[in-house]
Amino acid sequence: KVYLKLEPYVSNSLWRITENIWVSGRNYNNNSHCLLHYDGETWEALINGPADLDYNPNEITGIIQGVYLDSESNMLFVLTHIGFYQCEYNDELICEDISDNHVWQSAMYSIEANAQNDIFFGGAYFDIWHYNGSGFHLYDGFPNSGRIRSLDVKDDFVVCAGGYYSSNQLFVIRGYRNSQ
Repeated sequence: KVYLKLEPYVSNSLWRITENIWVSGRNYNNNSHCLLHYDGETWEALINGPADLDYNPNEITGIIQGVYLDSESNMLFVLTHIGFYQCEYNDELICEDISDNHVWQSAMYSIEANAQNDIFFGGAYFDIWHYNGSGFHLYDGFPNSGRIRSLDVKDDFVVCAGGYYSSNQLFVIRGYRNSQ
C-alpha cells in the first residue's frame, strides 16, 4: 500500500520507532529535497522543495542526506551536506545546527547511531565522523579517494560502504572502537 507518493524523489534515509516514521528524500536533478513524518495516522511533508543553500544555524539548510530519531529523547537529528541539526517536533520543526561551525570540510552522505550521544557520519574523501553529544571526532587514516555512501553501527562496531572516485569499485570498511 502506498501511503504517500512524491515524484521524482529518491529516498535517502528512513528512521522508525513504532509508528513514528521519518523519511528524507532528494531529487538529484534539481537539488530539491523533502522531510516527511508519519505519526501513525497521517503523513506530513515538513520540507518539500528546493534546498536552501544559504546557511542558517536555526533552520535546516543544505540538502538533507539523512535523519536519526533518538528513541529516548524523541529528538530528531537531520544531516545535510553543510550542517547537522538537532530538532524538536511538536506542531512545528524547531532546529539548531550543532555541527560545531562546520567542523567537516567535505559533504556528508550517511548517518547512523546507537544513541543521541553516539552518532556516526560518512562522507566524501572517506571522512568518518563521530558525535558524542558534545563534540566531533574524525576517524582518519583512510585514503581520500572515495565517498562513503552508507554506514551501519551497532554498539562498538561500524561498517561503511561506498565507491572510489576514479573507478566503479566498491569498498567496505569494518571497524570497531576499543572500549578501554
